[in-house]
Amino acid sequence: MNFMIRYIFIITLLLTFFYCVEGAITPVNISLWPPICLFKEADVYGLDVGIIATKSNKVYGIQFAPLWNRNAEELYGIQMSFINYQSNHLKGIQIGIFGNGIEAANTASILTLMWFTAAGGRLNDAEDSSASEYFPKSKEAPSLGTLNGIQIALWGNWVKWMAGLQVSCIINRTIQADGIQITGLINEAQYKLKGIQIAALNNGGQYSQGAQIGFLNSSGDLRGIQIGFLNISHDCKGVQIGVLNGCYKLKGIQIGALNFIRKPQIITPVMLGLNVGW
Repeated sequence: MNFMIRYIFIITLLLTFFYCVEGAITPVNISLWPPICLFKEADVYGLDVGIIATKSNKVYGIQFAPLWNRNAEELYGIQMSFINYQSNHLKGIQIGIFGNGIEAANTASILTLMWFTAAGGRLNDAEDSSASEYFPKSKEAPSLGTLNGIQIALWGNWVKWMAGLQVSCIINRTIQADGIQITGLINEAQYKLKGIQIAALNNGGQYSQGAQIGFLNSSGDLRGIQIGFLNISHDCKGVQIGVLNGCYKLKGIQIGALNFIRKPQIITPVMLGLNVGW
């Protein structure tokens, strides 16, 4: 213990009086608390370590600090800290005790999505510039905030576009998910889900292709299956299995105690046990 205290004290003194080189390319970077570091805004090809916290421009390797990690551009490798934040792109793994974020969606983007959903529109048809920024018309990933890999956290994970796996205890949030979201409370793919959601509350956004498993499952256009106590979708082409199932249009099967449907109505809008549409 005494050795660790002396070690941290010596490193602190060295970093405090060391001239910080900006924009360097280095195999190792050591920080006390940005900007007190060996190399400021560095491109690290190897190991980026923070005594308390660390911040670099790019990291190709491992980034670790007890409190928080941050990168300005991209990381190919592993981030481990209490809080991890990546500004642009990450290909690898984020492991955060509290949470992980990669250019997370802001309040404006969430409100934009809610407005279009309530109006019954499609964001691809929108002319609103704020919507096009967060919900691009193309199938490509957005220019900022992408994850190709894994996020693991006790509290939650946030990213704009995810291709891979999100695991947490409380919440996983993304605008578009291509992969798997697993958490104890809330999964959110605010615009589109292509994969699997497992949580108490699942939101597949406007388009959902895959499976939702939880207490409450919600999706706009569903192409797949929902399994839960309450399942809700607008245009269901698939299967809903639950106690309560509801959709506006059905081309598939509903299995539950109460099944609600608007189009097509075979006998009544409410069916007991089984409902089929085509």
